[in-house]
Amino acid sequence: MKKYALLSRLSKGLAGSLFAITTLFLSTSLIGANSFAQTLYIADNLFVPMRSGQGNEYRIVNSVMRSGTKLTKLDESADGKWVQVQTTKGTKGWILKQHLSAQTPAKVRLEQATKQLASAKKNIQSLTQNNANLTSENAMLASQLSQVSSTQTTLNAELDNIKSISGNAINLDAQHRTLIQEHELLRAERDTLAAENTQLSSSNEISFMLYGALLVVLGMILVFIISLFTGKKRSNEWTN
Repeated sequence: MKKYALLSRLSKGLAGSLFAITTLFLSTSLIGANSFAQTLYIADNLFVPMRSGQGNEYRIVNSVMRSGTKLTKLDESADGKWVQVQTTKGTKGWILKQHLSAQTPAKVRLEQATKQLASAKKNIQSLTQNNANLTSENAMLASQLSQVSSTQTTLNAELDNIKSISGNAINLDAQHRTLIQEHELLRAERDTLAAENTQLSSSNEISFMLYGALLVVLGMILVFIISLFTGKKRSNEWTN
């Protein structure tokens, strides 16, 4: 049992050591690869061939490496004359170091500047057109604003007129109500006078009737008195 335990410990230690060595080797390889990972360009006015090895005797794997072609540096020869590179499409090969440059070639920069200039001109034309459109829209909006201001002035005048008419209407309504009240008062006074007139008429009729009756009574009395005097006179005549 002790032997098996010892062997298990030794196997675990050996596996750990192998893992550490493997990790260290991979890290060293990655560091070395990254140290050569550099972007390079084909120098100006050159058509450089890419060869399969470090020398002109090796076959050409790419013969159309034009000026400004972007490459990634992978390795460098011991004498520093040749550089192993890789294209953006994945083709690998060797090129003389004298044909490579770490800076973007002037031709490429000129093409980029030309494209930027064309883009800037296009943007300027677009901005100019937009400015013209905005100016036209601004003029249109100014005209509309003027029309709105004129309409607003007209509406304000109409509103003032309506307020004036409304004020007059209110005054007329108040006057109408006052006239109605006065009319009602006059009507009440008329009804009162009519009632009083009716009462007076009734009183006058009664007075006329009383006066008539009194006149009749007086006439009867007068007739009676006259008849008495007339009778005495006749009796005296008869006596004589």
